[in-house]
Amino acid sequence: MDNLSEYHLCEDPISSWESWFKTAKEKEVNAEAFTLSTIDSNGDPQGRLLLYKGMHEGKFTIYTNLESPKAVQLAESKKASMTFFWPSALRQIRILGDVEVMEPERAEAYFKKRERGSQIASFISRQSQPIEDRETLLQRFSETEKEYEGQEIPYPKERWGGFYIVPKKWEFFHYREFRLNDRFVYDQKNEKGWNIFRIQP
Repeated sequence: MDNLSEYHLCEDPISSWESWFKTAKEKEVNAEAFTLSTIDSNGDPQGRLLLYKGMHEGKFTIYTNLESPKAVQLAESKKASMTFFWPSALRQIRILGDVEVMEPERAEAYFKKRERGSQIASFISRQSQPIEDRETLLQRFSETEKEYEGQEIPYPKERWGGFYIVPKKWEFFHYREFRLNDRFVYDQKNEKGWNIFRIQP
């Protein structure tokens, strides 16, 4: 097995993630962007780009409209994957994990830290549902902004919340010349340990 430090990796995946993410933030325009992949009720894969919003106790945090297809799929399948792609750093990280529902209090605390405009947008939106046109959306935003002028935007707890992605498998991928890429896998063997191995490009 290679010396992991030569690849800026550590014995645990979260420290390795932190090391690579730090480098990505120095090189990429938007290092926080990642693809969240889920499976719908028909077994079809679904993917969308999100922004990294931090970790809590080793779990990635996801905030979303609870009526959205994304939230429904997370809640039903209880599995998801995340892919960070950093072309300037010549790296990507893939993460497979189980899904847990976030405590309502934590989701609400995050909601209240958001910009007021983002709070209003989340309050009025029935995410992914049809709407007549953009003007209707803007009008709804403007009306809500006026209605709650000088007041807190109510937290829409029935339709907005959060999830955790609990990593159980990581792949750290470094692009190399002639496609002789470095690929290191961290596969969880128990709550405290990981099997670490290199796989072929």
